[in-house]
Amino acid sequence: MADCHGYGKPKPIVKWVRNGTDVLTVDNFTIDSRSEVVQAILDPNKESPWNVTSRLYLRVSGVAYQDAGNYTCEVFNGIGGNGSLRDTLQVLCKYIREYLI
Repeated sequence: MADCHGYGKPKPIVKWVRNGTDVLTVDNFTIDSRSEVVQAILDPNKESPWNVTSRLYLRVSGVAYQDAGNYTCEVFNGIGGNGSLRDTLQVLCKYIREYLI
């Protein structure tokens, strides 16, 4: 699991992207959602409604070969041009070849 935080007025959009494609966002996080990589937008703190957090959840059983890649957190609120802040998490997975004897 990895968190990405954003703060600003207007409230920013915070999202995880994997190799250029948005990670699936789930509204109600359940154990069933953990069969794939998903993100959940957490409710902002009442004292600071301009904070936004997107939490990246990896599979319950651990990452699989198809999960490997660059996961980038993007934060954007539309102020100050088309800029956004980014930070990248690299997920590596060792490929294990199985042989039948």
